[in-house]
Amino acid sequence: MPYYHVVFTLPHSLNDLISFNRTLLYNLFFRCVQKTMSAFAADPKYLGAQCGYLALLHTWGQKLDQHVHLHLIVAGGGITDKGEWKSVPYQEKFLFPVRAVGKKFRGMFIDKLKKLHYKGKLNIPQSLEMYSQPHVFDHFLDAIAHKKWRVYCKRPFADSQRVLRYIGRYTHRVAISNRRLIGYTDKKVRFSYKDYKGRRQGGDLNKEMVLSAEIFIKRFLLHVLPKGFNKIRFYGFWAGRVKKEILNRLQQTMAEQLPDDSDDDDQQENAWLCPQCQVLMFYKALLDPVSYANTS
Repeated sequence: MPYYHVVFTLPHSLNDLISFNRTLLYNLFFRCVQKTMSAFAADPKYLGAQCGYLALLHTWGQKLDQHVHLHLIVAGGGITDKGEWKSVPYQEKFLFPVRAVGKKFRGMFIDKLKKLHYKGKLNIPQSLEMYSQPHVFDHFLDAIAHKKWRVYCKRPFADSQRVLRYIGRYTHRVAISNRRLIGYTDKKVRFSYKDYKGRRQGGDLNKEMVLSAEIFIKRFLLHVLPKGFNKIRFYGFWAGRVKKEILNRLQQTMAEQLPDDSDDDDQQENAWLCPQCQVLMFYKALLDPVSYANTS
């Protein structure tokens, strides 16, 4: 099946508030994305089924600045109320209309953020003390409500191998890798970054930046997640409590639809099953890691 890459981004106007309420607002971010995706997937106009996806939190940009966004890998279909598989109608174009998704997500996040403020659950720093007053905070939310909240959906991945390679690159990254560090002199850190905005305007993609050691460390620590925070979460029919039952049911249904070939084919099919739990896995990588790495 096709898999879609969807990105939800929070406006930078919320960065200061997020810095002092990271666990609370990161969890709110996940929850609003989950409710938005579930609402569109349940609508018969778009899918009419329960979708399945993983969500991965990233908080940085190329310059180590604060850029809070969620990467989603979404299956191109879902499970209906009757337990049947249903594919996305417009697989080659989009998953859901991104403008409508962004509008619904924006309204939901702002509404829940306003309720958190009224209940006194937000930690308001001294630099944002004016937000303690309800009418000032409401005015602030009204201002960001008129901005376009970016939701981006790419065309489906070409195959499952690309899905795995993409996820593998992002799951355990930190804000900056060692290969981007160029040098450290006179208490200053020099590193490379990709200027995507400048590239679109005709400039160079690869650039360098110099920051004082203090600013560099401060920016890096912005992206150290709270202790015990889970930045990778599974939803819908990929959720842990229902995943095994649903996947087993789908695999049985698909197996019934396959032609009855030779014993060799049966052995090949079994090679893709975990020998203990009998769930499909990429067993080929274990059987022949050299050829698997070359084909990847």
